[in-house]
Formats: sequence, structure tokens, C-alpha cells
Amino acid sequence: MKKIDLIIKCQYLLTMDEHHTYINEPRAIAIHDSKIIDIDTAENIDQKYQAHETLNRPHQLAMPGMINTHTHIPMSLMRGFADDLPLKKWLEEYIWPLEATIVDADSVKLGAQLGIIELIRSGITTFNDMYFFQDSTCQVAKDAGVRGVVSFGSTPYFSSDKLFNKAEDFIEKWKGDTYIQPAIGPHGPHSVPKKNLIQWHDIAQKHNVHFHIHVAETLDECQKVQQEHKTTPVQYLHELGMLHDMTLAAHCIHINETDVDIMASTKCHISHVPESNMKLGSGHFLLDTLAKKNAHISLGTDGPSSNNNMNMFLTMKHTALLHKFAHHDPTLAPAEQVVTMATKNGAKALHLDHIVGSIEVGKEADIILIDTYKPHIIPYNDPYSSLVYSMHGEDVSSVVIRGKIVMKDHVIQTIDEAAVLAQATKFFKKMPTKHEVEQMKAISS
Repeated sequence: MKKIDLIIKCQYLLTMDEHHTYINEPRAIAIHDSKIIDIDTAENIDQKYQAHETLNRPHQLAMPGMINTHTHIPMSLMRGFADDLPLKKWLEEYIWPLEATIVDADSVKLGAQLGIIELIRSGITTFNDMYFFQDSTCQVAKDAGVRGVVSFGSTPYFSSDKLFNKAEDFIEKWKGDTYIQPAIGPHGPHSVPKKNLIQWHDIAQKHNVHFHIHVAETLDECQKVQQEHKTTPVQYLHELGMLHDMTLAAHCIHINETDVDIMASTKCHISHVPESNMKLGSGHFLLDTLAKKNAHISLGTDGPSSNNNMNMFLTMKHTALLHKFAHHDPTLAPAEQVVTMATKNGAKALHLDHIVGSIEVGKEADIILIDTYKPHIIPYNDPYSSLVYSMHGEDVSSVVIRGKIVMKDHVIQTIDEAAVLAQATKFFKKMPTKHEVEQMKAISS
């Protein structure tokens, strides 16, 4: 009998493999050295393996961990700071000035700890982040045992020639890490000057890392690019050679037919961010149009300041509802398509689909367990329907990443959650208020 690290026993198994295999009867998953080595009945697994630990969870669904392809995790400390405003006003008049006041390596560390707790609790095992002082975010994610594609970010408040050298140092430090993939993340084509945008993209190309950028999120941004460059944000980036398989473009709301064709043909990846788009009144995404062109689409929550949560279950539900509502067509954004966007499409967007995004022998064990024995889920008829329309993030009971138990029966194993919550609460009490930021803005003007 072979000794292994972990066995997971579940009532239902949703693999998200090539055939979207769903097994509606008990199964066991054998895991060793971070990888899935066998999937079989519990009886057969018990005859073949002796595990250091077994998670035996009747009534629970095992599925791949969720993959969040657009976040600003450290902004969890700014949750609820300046809500119910248009994006331009919210960002330029409140968030950027606040960030210039409070953001440093220590605050990013605390914000990342708070945000990663939220990710784990809603079954997100991999995230794609864009922010500043990202060594802190990387270290928090690594210590927590969570996968991250982490972009070195730049905005008008965090931009200087010295940053380009720091970005390259950041990439060299984290490239090849087990949990972290470093990336480059200039804010957007409307907010970063052309010269700097080219410099950021050159660094990404030089080091063969992802290029993560906001694209066509609001009409204001599109109008600015049109005035300055006489074209759309998508066509501007395409002319600069910045749309390709290593590019992840977030939002992409205000796009035309030519833009759609470009995004599909260049095979760049798009992160659909429905909750932030709705909350900021930015507009709705052309999901069906892009999907029919075989564009590469995944799901993101955005940061916990523009969305106020990083819960992929809410994001999945709102993805399905938004497109049905906007087009008066209940057949759009079917549940299976949405779950695919939240799992295997996310893995593909981050070039991780060879190791995660599905439960298959040989892949790494990024698996979540969801309790289906709940009044808001029973009767449990269809896994996709239940995941998108009925389940909550709180239904995730356990999380395994790279074969290690990160959350067990709702208790996070890798972060002192109580200490982080206490520190975050204390930090918030010392932050400038919205009114104080308004006063600082008035004085500076």
C-alpha cells in the first residue's frame, strides 16, 4: 500500500476536464507531492493508498478552485471608502489621493492578508492582481499557500523612471516561484503616457511575463484615447503591438465590431468584471458577441473598493443575470458557460491550464469542497445551476491548494484570521475619512 499525503472523499465530483465530466456518486481523490495521482471509488482508493490525512466529506461537491483574473487585493482596506460615484470621480478624486497618503509596504501587506482571507473563504485558489509594493502581496500569498499572478502596477500617483528598474528587480526576484508569477500592470491606455506604456510592455516582453491592463472600462476613458490618438483603446493597443496571448485586458466594455475582431484574432485574454461594471455604472460587457468570435473570456471580481467583495459566487451569479437582463434573453450566459469562465478559462488566461483549472490525474491539486446539504441548495439537481444560482461563497467548507489544506471545515489554516481582522480594524480607524480627503484636495488645488 502506497503512502501518500492526502485523500479527499466527496459525494459529487465536477472535474471541468475536456468533457466537463460530472460524477453524481461518491468518489475519492488521491493526492501526493502536490499532484492528483488517482481518482476512483473510495473503496478502491483505500485499498491502494494510505494517506497522512483524509478529508471524508459526505454531502459535499469537489470541484476545481476558482480563478479570479482581475483584482486589486490590497484595496480591501479601502472597502466602502467612496461609493456611489462615477469611476473617473471615484478614482481620480478619492482613491488615488487616498492611496498616495496611506499606501506603503506595510499597508499593502495588511490589505493583502485581509483580501486573501476573503479569496480563500469563497473558494478562489488563484488570483491575478495589479497594485503597488507587490513584494508584500507576493509574500502574503506565498505564506498563505495561494497562487498569484502579481503585477507590478503604475498609475499617475505611482509612476517614475525609477519604477522601471524596480519592476525588473521584482520580476527577477519572483520568477520561477512555486506560488507566484510576477507580471507587469500599467493602469490603462488612457492614464499612462504612450512612452511609459511602451516601456512597461517592453519589460513584460523582455521577461516573458503577463501584461495586465484596464481597457475601455468607461466612456470617459475611450473619449480621452480618441482625442489623443484618434482611435479606440483596443485599436490603440493593437497598433502598439500590445494585444497578444500574454495580455490580460480587464473590463473591455465600450468596444465596437472592429475591436471585437481584434481581441478575438490576437488571442488576448479578457477578464469580465460584472459587479464592478454595474456598481460604477460603467456599462455591460458584450459577452455573447465576443464568445461567438471565440474570444478568450474569464471572470474577475475587481478590487474590494470598486466592488466591495471578491466573492466569485456572486460574480458568477451576476454574470449570468446581467446578460439575460440586458438582452431580455434568458438563454444567454448559461450556468455551465459561467462556471467554465470561473475555472478553466481563468487557468488558460494565466497560462496555468496545464496544471490547474480542472481535476485530472497529473494536474496539481487545487480543489475546493462545497457543502450541498443546505436549505438554499436542496434539491441539488444540477451542479452548474446550483453553483451559479443557489450557492454562496460561505458554502465552501475546505480549500486545498497544491495538495495542502489551506482551509479545513471553514477554519483557515495558513493565516491568523483573528489577528488580521483586529489589525485591519485598527488601521481603518486611523485612515483619512472621505471628508478629510476632500479637504486635502481643496488645499492642494
